[in-house]
Amino acid sequence: MRIETRLPHGTSYLLPILGGEVRLRLDVMPPAPIAFGPPMTDGPHPLLLLLDADLHYPVAAGLSRLLQVTGEVPPHWVVGLGFEGGEAIDVYAERRIRYFSPWPIALPAPYPQNWVSGQGLRFRQALVEEVLPFIEATTQAKRSAFNLIGVSLAGLFVTRLLRDAPTLFRGYGIISPRLGDQDRRMIREFDGLSAGWLPLDTRIVICAGDREDVPGTDLESMTANAAELAGALQGLHGNVQHHVHPGETHASVLGAALSRSIRALMALGEQPK
Repeated sequence: MRIETRLPHGTSYLLPILGGEVRLRLDVMPPAPIAFGPPMTDGPHPLLLLLDADLHYPVAAGLSRLLQVTGEVPPHWVVGLGFEGGEAIDVYAERRIRYFSPWPIALPAPYPQNWVSGQGLRFRQALVEEVLPFIEATTQAKRSAFNLIGVSLAGLFVTRLLRDAPTLFRGYGIISPRLGDQDRRMIREFDGLSAGWLPLDTRIVICAGDREDVPGTDLESMTANAAELAGALQGLHGNVQHHVHPGETHASVLGAALSRSIRALMALGEQPK
């Protein structure tokens, strides 16, 4: 069902999944041509799917459009995946904890202790069977050039998906992944994989700020954990970028990290360093 869009140039939809258990909000931004450049080809064009769109879609869509019209990246679709009602911060927080955590997680105060977590595998199945077919039919984008970005808890979801379904996307952007305490097991799950586990052309970019760490919280070792994840993946695959953004916190790193991720995932030929 089409609904009022968040931004100019785009369209938005509500998509029920999991038998109507929850409705996703999908915000779709079409490719943009280079300003004063040659006409844009008909496509099909690549696509960038952004999780956590309730907070991050306006930033990602704006940066993507800027990079396209200035010719730094080729034309591509941007689709933001959020939740119905996700403009309310409590709805946004509850849904992402429920559906992006691959296993039950401990919820620190002030989160309500009755919130459910650990539904990531169910959500991944819905992503494969319901969401991606809808996006492909709606955009006519190039399915072999779909890319996925997740931030924080959604970054953990993307990491888990990369480990279990490495061919589902062409590229994976992992920004400030939640890998503290119990979730550090995710890094260890790449141990023992062979170099051929991932197609050679798969792109991976991992970003974090150098001021993310907050002692005594889930953000205690964000920067170091992201670096450890990058090291584990670089030992298996040659196309892994790792960027630490100076002076950026867990919140402020978003702009720099999204810009870097879009450039890395969408670049033609040699990727920017």
